[in-house]
Amino acid sequence: MVGLSEAEAARRLAASGGPRRATTSRSYASIARANILTLFNLILAGFGTVTLIFGDVRDALFLGIIVANSTIGITQEVRAKRALDRLSLLVAPRATVQRDGVQRAVPAEQVVNDDLLLLTPGDQLVADGVLLRAADLRLDESVLTGESEPAKRTAGEQVHSGAFVVEGTATCQVTAVGDDSFAARITGQARSFRHPRSPLERAVNRLLYVLVALVVGLGALLGYALQHRHVSTRTAVATSTAGVVTLVPEGLMVLVSLTYAAAAVRMSRRGVLAQQLNAIESLASVDTICVDTTGTLTEASLRVIELLPGDEAGEGPLRAALAALVGGSSTRNITLQAIADVCPAEVRTPLAEVPFSSRRRWSAVETEDGTFYLGAPGRLPVGGLSEVARRRQDDGRRVLAVARGRSPLPLEPSEDPTAELEPLGLVILAEELRPNVRDTIAFLREQNVEVKVLSGDAPQTAAAIARDVGIAVRGVVEGDAIPDEPEARRRFAADATVVGRISPAGKQAIVQALSDAGRYVAMVGDGVNDVPALKSSRLAIAQGSGTQMARSVSDLVLISGDFGAVPLLVAEGRRALRNLQRVSKLYVTKSAFAAFLILTIGTSSDAYPLLPRHLSLAASLTIGIPTFFLALAPSTGPWKPLGFARAVAQFAVPAGFVVGTGVVAAYLFALHDLNLAVPDARTVALTTLIANGLYLVMALEAGGSRRRSALVGGMCAVMAGLYVVTLLLPTGRSFFQLTLPDAGMIATSVTASAISIAALVLCGFSLRVTPGKPTPG
Repeated sequence: MVGLSEAEAARRLAASGGPRRATTSRSYASIARANILTLFNLILAGFGTVTLIFGDVRDALFLGIIVANSTIGITQEVRAKRALDRLSLLVAPRATVQRDGVQRAVPAEQVVNDDLLLLTPGDQLVADGVLLRAADLRLDESVLTGESEPAKRTAGEQVHSGAFVVEGTATCQVTAVGDDSFAARITGQARSFRHPRSPLERAVNRLLYVLVALVVGLGALLGYALQHRHVSTRTAVATSTAGVVTLVPEGLMVLVSLTYAAAAVRMSRRGVLAQQLNAIESLASVDTICVDTTGTLTEASLRVIELLPGDEAGEGPLRAALAALVGGSSTRNITLQAIADVCPAEVRTPLAEVPFSSRRRWSAVETEDGTFYLGAPGRLPVGGLSEVARRRQDDGRRVLAVARGRSPLPLEPSEDPTAELEPLGLVILAEELRPNVRDTIAFLREQNVEVKVLSGDAPQTAAAIARDVGIAVRGVVEGDAIPDEPEARRRFAADATVVGRISPAGKQAIVQALSDAGRYVAMVGDGVNDVPALKSSRLAIAQGSGTQMARSVSDLVLISGDFGAVPLLVAEGRRALRNLQRVSKLYVTKSAFAAFLILTIGTSSDAYPLLPRHLSLAASLTIGIPTFFLALAPSTGPWKPLGFARAVAQFAVPAGFVVGTGVVAAYLFALHDLNLAVPDARTVALTTLIANGLYLVMALEAGGSRRRSALVGGMCAVMAGLYVVTLLLPTGRSFFQLTLPDAGMIATSVTASAISIAALVLCGFSLRVTPGKPTPG
């Protein structure tokens, strides 16, 4: 089969309108958050419109702030999307086609009808077609049918785009591409099975749902109180806008998207492609990482260091068998490539072939010279070399057995062909540790992240490599020993550090058992045998050099394939989410403060203590501007994925009520005891609010080194200076309807601020400046 000519393929591609564009779009907001954001924006737009029509235009200042926040957020998301799209091109699906009798790899969108697709394990079908040849072919068609078990396919059968090759090899003639096939749905469907919303996503959504209920309930209460008092339309608009708009955490949703987008951009600069939103959280939350040896702890290459003939066979028959295996295999993995380097052979079409399978752990070819097998000792006979094989495995070497079959390959190969084979010898292969892998393991150990090795190699081999890189090996077991009973399996998974000779289903069982035991599990893989475990993990990480199937189901793709990037990723995720949790507390504190004002002053006959423009100014100086910088700043310290909403509420509710008490007390004292005019009393209230707000920023953000404390304190001083300038400038006082404070107003503001800050300290919200200690999360 020679396939289409290059000229014919180019003509058909041009006739179809040129290469089909691959879609790589991503979104950084969950559906629930997007819906709530839309609702909040409608509320804010409604109050803004009413204010512009019936109220004071200056009280619609919050509309400009919202537009600015949205513009920044959208700009960052677009920037992140462009960066990720550029990176995703490096791991975009490609197809191996045969044209003019020559094999070549082309982008998936350049495949045309009648092309011959050459399929190997891990490849994705990028077009519909008919199988012309199939050698023990099994396809994962879960994207198309929902069936998780691989389906066996034979020559003559129709196959569809979106499926993946799990085992075997095949040649397929393309019958439909582009809109005529399933190809247009691959991008979205290949990952549709992935995890439900993460704990952080669910917590943020719950938080926003509570705020929606507060907006509706307290907004209705405030509206009823205003209607009952028969206030003027202008006053009603100003009061209701001040009350309800402050309840809305208008910057929080933008900040969540901004944090994730910025983290994704930072990771892309390190050659890591983020394909899932919750990958950022999982990086911070992971406490267990399951890895293979080859390609993760060691380089993704092997070298033959020793050939050991069997008792009765010399090295000549062993080398001849290896040459037949190399020349007759339709595809070469890294093991066959290493053997080909010492036993070169011309490529020739075998009479029959059984491709390597992780399930069987052996492969075979049938040629004119005989039938030859290559596989794991224990699955193939080794004769009198069993003790030698064990010693080499204890030294961390990969050992493979070579055998000759006494009969042709059967149409349905058995799982255990040992009885029909004659041992020829052993092949000993060596792996090189990745640079800095010991430092990577040491970092993960310091971060209380446990590393478990799930390898297809012999347990002794995998354990030797694990010890060499610094993993504390407690239990070394075989995959066949995994219990069936769920509780026993969870104990087995928790106790075992190294599991060798493990099947793809066994890897999945271990990962699932760890997850069931409450672990937050990451899986690092690159091959087809890793895909079931990748699907079951909370964080799936694929090597950029891995199979298309592994990359398509992963949350993160290491483009360079460097496992040493993982510590940087963990640090990046924890930094982002520590900051997100802290700044979320400030936004929700604002909402709690607004609720307190509505429940106290809003339902009384007194004028509302703050106008909408006052609250816009206070929110910008104490939350908006500081959190914009602090959300992206470096940070250290612990991160706990669970209890996010509870931690935010435990801070925000008491802090909001304490600040509200101080503001209301200062306002009422100035209004009734000092007999000040409403603008004077509002100036006192605003000053007290800003002083308390800046203190909370320092209490949350300054609790680390002296340098960080100084930076945060300096920023708060600048914010306070901006407020003072606003009070001193006539234009500022006029726009915000403030007055120049006299001695009594200043004394009231200082006293109220001092008392409320003291109350905050008693509630546990104190400044903590400890040189060398981590920033509290």
